[in-house]
Amino acid sequence: MKMITDLFFKRYGDQPLLMSQGVPNTFQRFFIQAAQIFFNEVAPALDLDQNFFQRAHDALVRELGTGLLGTGPYREICAGFLTERYDLWKNAHGIPDTFIKLRLSLVELLFRQAEELVRTSSCIVPRGVTLLPRLPGNVAPHHRDIFKKALEELNRRFSEASIPLEYHNGFIQFVQDSLTQQQTTAPFWDLLQDPKWTNVDMDIKEAFDVRYVDGASDSSDPPQPEDDSHEIIQVVVEYVDVPAKAPQGLAGRFAGATYTGGRGPGLAR
Repeated sequence: MKMITDLFFKRYGDQPLLMSQGVPNTFQRFFIQAAQIFFNEVAPALDLDQNFFQRAHDALVRELGTGLLGTGPYREICAGFLTERYDLWKNAHGIPDTFIKLRLSLVELLFRQAEELVRTSSCIVPRGVTLLPRLPGNVAPHHRDIFKKALEELNRRFSEASIPLEYHNGFIQFVQDSLTQQQTTAPFWDLLQDPKWTNVDMDIKEAFDVRYVDGASDSSDPPQPEDDSHEIIQVVVEYVDVPAKAPQGLAGRFAGATYTGGRGPGLAR
């Protein structure tokens, strides 16, 4: 039975991310980098097949209420959709803000499904053992490490492109400032990766979405949600003492990528 999928473009449909007549090169470069991270590193490590990519594709088009995103194998359709350049004269692309939100939604879906696969893998291949067959659901420790580093690089790419977003535990969401993110938020999300904190994880994400969607764009100090979600955030962050991680080394940058610095052009303020 098909379920309604929570996607970035639906959560933040009314929260502008990009206000320009086109899509800046920083965004186009980010999507190419995100595709390279996923298709060149994550997909081979987790041995992702066409069924994996069809599931992501079908979930996105179901929420869009549209047909196929392209032609050919689903892996190539997903890769092509992510790396497609914005064309102002192509009606299917819509406005730039919608264009990037749909592609962020696919990035979110791909990493979410991969993370679910890693979390629910039924058999762990011990380190150093090379003679065991690759069984369905197996995720070797070094492949888990590859995926973890891929997530770290994805978030670094967001920061490098001055896009105020980060991926955590299946969702791409807005971030406020780099210092809070590094010293408090990132260790907090790492803690919530443990399955026993699943309910807290969902409550926090819902509270963040309420904060950003309900009037946050109209004020630098948005109103608190009507429920007690903000109280949950305060209590958890205050009493969970998790030391900040040391900065991680950034994986080798892809050829042709350059850092422009500063705030990306056209970003909504």
